[in-house]
Amino acid sequence: TTANEGFEIVYFAKIDGQPVSGFPYKNAIELNSDGNGGSPLKRDWYLKVQKSGGEASGSTYSIKLKKVDEAKKALAGAVFSVSNSEGAEVGRLTTDANGEAILSGLLRGDYTVKEIQAPAGYILSDDSYSVKADMFDVAKVASLTVVNNKAEAKRNLYVTKKWVDAGDKAQSRPKQVTVELLRNGEVIGVTQELSQANAWKTSFSDLPKYDENSKAYSYTIREKAVEGYAPAISGTQELGFTLTNTISNKISIPVTKVWSGKGDHPSSVTVRLLADGKEIAKQDLYANNNWQYTFTNLERSKNGKEIQYTVTEDAVAGYTTKISGDAATGYLNVITNTKVSQDPNAPGNKGGGNGGGNGGGNGGGTPSRSNNRGGSNKPNTPGSVLDASREPGGSQDKAQGKNGSVLNASRNKKADGSVLDASRSTSTGDNSRALQYLALFATTGVGLFAWVLAEKKRKKAEK
Repeated sequence: TTANEGFEIVYFAKIDGQPVSGFPYKNAIELNSDGNGGSPLKRDWYLKVQKSGGEASGSTYSIKLKKVDEAKKALAGAVFSVSNSEGAEVGRLTTDANGEAILSGLLRGDYTVKEIQAPAGYILSDDSYSVKADMFDVAKVASLTVVNNKAEAKRNLYVTKKWVDAGDKAQSRPKQVTVELLRNGEVIGVTQELSQANAWKTSFSDLPKYDENSKAYSYTIREKAVEGYAPAISGTQELGFTLTNTISNKISIPVTKVWSGKGDHPSSVTVRLLADGKEIAKQDLYANNNWQYTFTNLERSKNGKEIQYTVTEDAVAGYTTKISGDAATGYLNVITNTKVSQDPNAPGNKGGGNGGGNGGGNGGGTPSRSNNRGGSNKPNTPGSVLDASREPGGSQDKAQGKNGSVLNASRNKKADGSVLDASRSTSTGDNSRALQYLALFATTGVGLFAWVLAEKKRKKAEK
C-alpha cells in the first residue's frame, strides 16, 4: 500500500463462551494518529453472529472444583460464581455429594472463582481464587481445591512456664504469674494464672478458630510484668507456647520455627546463636521439640558493654525465610519458612498470613485467595467482545491504550508515510475458533479499510 491508498489493520477479537445468535456485539476501534498528525480516529462497530448454535470448537476448556473441610471431608451444596478476565460471570458451580463440580464450555483464559453460598454449618468465605490460563492441563481441565471452615470450629491453646533463676536461689520467684491472651495482636480480656498448684501449666480453651469471613484468628500470649525477671516466649498456637522467665542479670533467647506452604517440609533445621557476630551455640529444631527452643542463662554484658545476640538459620532449599518477633512481649526470633511455588493459589504465594502460622506443620490451610478480584468489577454485556486490541506475547496493559485503542498502529513509517508490516495479523484467544469468527473478522477488516481510505481521500481533497 501507499500513503495515498491508506493502510489496512487486521486483528482478532475474542468472545468468551458461546456467541449469542443475533446479539449486537460492539467493537470499539481507535487509531492514535491518522498519519498526518491529526486527531485520533474512532469508530464503533456493531456486528451480529448469525445462526450460531451447538458447541464452539474452542469452548472445550473446563474448571473442576473440589470442596472439602479441614479434615478433607467432601462438602456438598457449596455454590461458586466463575467470572472471566473482564469480571463478567460466565457460569456457576454447585458441588455434589463428592464435593465436586465442573464448569465446561470455556475458552482458555484467566478466571476468578468466588464462593457465594457455603454448605450448611460452614462459614462463607470472602476470598477469591484465581484460575490462570496456564493451569489448564493436556485434558483442558484446570483443577481447584477449596477448603471451607466450620462455623463453630474451636481450638485450645496451651502454655508452659519455665524459670531460669538458679532454682530460685534468691527466693525472688513469685507464687503465681498472669498470662494474657492476644487475638490478632489485640488484648481481648482473657487471662490465666500459672503457679506451683497447676505445675506452672495452663490452657485457654474453646477459642474460636475463624472470624465471620472464615479468616483464621492468630492467637499469642503475653505475661504481666514480673519484677526481677524478663520474659522470653517461644512456640505457636498449634503446638503451644513456652514462657521462660529469666532472672534480670541473665538473658534467654527464644527461637520458633513456622512452616508455610503445601506439601512436606524438611524433618529438621539448624539455628545458630551469635553473640556480637560470633557463633556461640547451635540447635536443631524438629517435631520432637515442637519446633522451638530457648537458649538460656546467657550473659547480658561483657566488659561493661551489652552483648548483641542474633539468631540465624541454615539455608533451607526451596523456601524463603523471614524472621520476626515482638520485643515488647518477648516473643522473638519467629523464623517462618515459606515454600516457593508457581501455583498462584498456593498459600505460600498469597502473602500475608497470620503470625502464628502452622508452627512446624504444613502451613497455609486454604488456597490462594487475594481478595483482588481478577479483572474489573464492571459488569459486561453478555457476549461482549473482549480483548479486541490485545497483542500476542505481551501484557494487556502494554497492548491496550485508552478505551481499548490499538497502540503503535502508526509505527515503522516510511518516508512517504506508509506503514511497514501493516498487514501483520495479531491473534488473541483460541485459534480453533477461527472458522466461527471468519465472517466477523472479515467484515471488520474490510469496513475499517474502507473507512480509513475514505478519510485519506477526504483530507487529500481538502488540501
